[in-house]
Amino acid sequence: MQENLSKIKMKEEQRTQDSTKDIFIPKTPKDFKEDDAFNYLQNIEIEINNGIFSKKELLLLENALYGKFLDKSRRSFFLYHHLPLWVDSIRTLFKYNAHPKIIELGCGTGTSSLLFAMLGAQSIGIELDANLIGICNKRKRFYERQLENLNVEFYQANTFDFHFEDHAPVDAYFSHFAFNLMKPADTLIALLTSSLRVGGKIVIIDGNQSNIYAHLIPSRRRPGVFTPSMMRKEFNRLGYRVVELKTHCAIPPIAFNSMLTRKFSLMAEEIIRFLGLQRFFSVSYTIVAEKS
Repeated sequence: MQENLSKIKMKEEQRTQDSTKDIFIPKTPKDFKEDDAFNYLQNIEIEINNGIFSKKELLLLENALYGKFLDKSRRSFFLYHHLPLWVDSIRTLFKYNAHPKIIELGCGTGTSSLLFAMLGAQSIGIELDANLIGICNKRKRFYERQLENLNVEFYQANTFDFHFEDHAPVDAYFSHFAFNLMKPADTLIALLTSSLRVGGKIVIIDGNQSNIYAHLIPSRRRPGVFTPSMMRKEFNRLGYRVVELKTHCAIPPIAFNSMLTRKFSLMAEEIIRFLGLQRFFSVSYTIVAEKS
């Protein structure tokens, strides 16, 4: 599932800074692979080179999830961790519907929402920060120069106040490292339920608060955040069927600080997987719940 680290490094070295280079547009969800995710992520540098962002917006980009890709010292871990998550999410969201209506909760700078729209979804992104919504709309206009029918909308709103019923029926709700910030989780899940069609899915990718790092390092603890098992119980309580719950990436970002620690950490992760201990060490998890 996870791309070989040496291949990722090769792609990093081969990439170009040429701002006139054509942006990458993925073709179909069915054929979407880690290479496509990597090429799509490179678009952000083309956007920056085209001068579509203000200085303030550039700082916001650097501090957002995408900033871990822009920061070359953090890029390798970002790619190792996140590329498989985007690929798996797209397979899940587009599995039975070529044009699903997907609402992203906490869309940030719009990376996933824009990608879903490029792949044929009716995409809606919700974000509390008005400045980030401004970035989302700038990026949307940038891509609309290449794509005539980019079906994506962005809303600045608190998810607890958003009128989800106005967009019903929704095929899927998606959240990529944002759901833990929206508390209480049980209240939010209940709010989503009435607008989600029967058979629709909620896909949440977020930090694993039950791992050993959260127990040993105080700064990694997030009070009020549900653990993966708590999320499963809550979905079951609300009548959902949890079709997938899996953990990812059993090594922390600091392990990628040098080639030597990276090599031994990847070996350690393989051992952790072999022993069936990944859920105790995993940095993140994905839960997919289907409305019955």
